Amino acid sequence: MRVANAPLQGSSALAQRARGETIAHPAPPQALGELIRVDERVLDDLSHELGNFFHKLYYWSDYIKSGADDLGPDSSASHMLDRTIHHLEDFLKVAMEYFQPVRLTCIQMTGPELAGAVEALLRAEAEGERTEVSAAEIGRDTAVMLDPRIFSDALRIVVRQVRSASQSGAPLFGVRARLRRAERTQKGGLEIEIDSPAGVAGVAPRKGSHVLEWAVAKKFIEMHGGELFSREQHGTAGCVLFLPLCS
Repeated sequence: MRVANAPLQGSSALAQRARGETIAHPAPPQALGELIRVDERVLDDLSHELGNFFHKLYYWSDYIKSGADDLGPDSSASHMLDRTIHHLEDFLKVAMEYFQPVRLTCIQMTGPELAGAVEALLRAEAEGERTEVSAAEIGRDTAVMLDPRIFSDALRIVVRQVRSASQSGAPLFGVRARLRRAERTQKGGLEIEIDSPAGVAGVAPRKGSHVLEWAVAKKFIEMHGGELFSREQHGTAGCVLFLPLCS
């Protein structure tokens, strides 16, 4: 797919975010969308996962106290304890993202600019795998308002969810993004569908730490007045991000 040769402000900001660089936001903050309500199902999953983590920590603590293993730095118990603490730290960071108030700093991006930014982020996340971006009939008259940092965080989570999904236990090969105009609840907008050419058996997580990540991405997209959902077609599934068009 061909996009604008010289990336403009919006696509450049998302590309910077994909590379981990600091982004300056020249536009004044804008609060878009409704206030996000905490989902009780997410709280239940959070409580369940924290219980699992503390169960593992107590298990390895008791194991070490029992003296059943060599307690050197290279022992199995030491490695498992370090791994559990590391995973708990990552989980708590995601939980903070879900509960922490976020203030959007939005800029206007045209369809081609957004397509170029999505392509840059997919390449950064795909770790050498093949990427595809298509944006048929998306012209410069199609524009959305978004916060490059918050939106790229949501998109990154979605890409990770797709890449971690599998069909019949086989790894996926590549990530694909398709941008198109769409309408949701009588509201015109832009859809970004993320899936894999190899096919995805299911994307939206039902349990585990991925549920919290999905909730964070959903929160970020809803703050833009948009939606995040899973779509199944012809036996495969993909993630869809919907953003309302600028009025």
